[in-house]
Amino acid sequence: MIGPGDSGETSYHVHTHPSKVEHWRHLLEIIALIIAAVWAFYVFIYQERIKPATLPVYVESSVAVSHQPIGANVEFINVALNFRNIGSTQADLAGVAANVFGYRFLPKTFAYTAAHPKVPGWFDVYDSLGTTQPKLLHSYYHVWQPFGGYGARHLDAGGTSQISFWLGIHRGEYNVVTVAYRYCFTRTGDDRTYHATPTRHDKNGPFWLPDAFKNDLPSGERGYRCVLASSIQSSQGFPL
Repeated sequence: MIGPGDSGETSYHVHTHPSKVEHWRHLLEIIALIIAAVWAFYVFIYQERIKPATLPVYVESSVAVSHQPIGANVEFINVALNFRNIGSTQADLAGVAANVFGYRFLPKTFAYTAAHPKVPGWFDVYDSLGTTQPKLLHSYYHVWQPFGGYGARHLDAGGTSQISFWLGIHRGEYNVVTVAYRYCFTRTGDDRTYHATPTRHDKNGPFWLPDAFKNDLPSGERGYRCVLASSIQSSQGFPL
């Protein structure tokens, strides 16, 4: 009697072994997959998120003043503050304070030479008509979400933004107007909020953004990057 498996037939099991060429082909495929994964991380994670967080952010500014007569005795003045993001990452304006002052020249000439006792190489030679004390004509103050306000003033890389306002004066009342302004900006996506309180030295004086901020930046700077574009002592003048 012949039992199961005793038919007398011989069984064969075939085993295949990859050649060296196939082995290297599999290895190269694995390496290619790893390279593709690293490239995807670089493009979609590093370039889009990690790198922008390390790039410097900077917004430059300029101011322009135009004026024209209206009627017999009125001068219309328009002030335009222009901002441009010259960095390679997105930025948001946090706050702007701008003040317009009027001056008249006095008939008397004043001449003096001044030197700063603690700053070597700094001096000022003045020989010109004197001026009256500055008269505040307009004070503009606006903060957005980074400084606890509402909304946003967003600037893409290379983007521009303009803030303008106008005022009227009696014609001939002032010979020169000066615009002193301060603005602050931060990187887009920085969700920290500093509740800025406007600075005002007296109830009829100009509004200013505060000088010091309390949030610590990783670089060791305090608060949001704030640019002092101009102050009363170093403001930009425009003849009328």
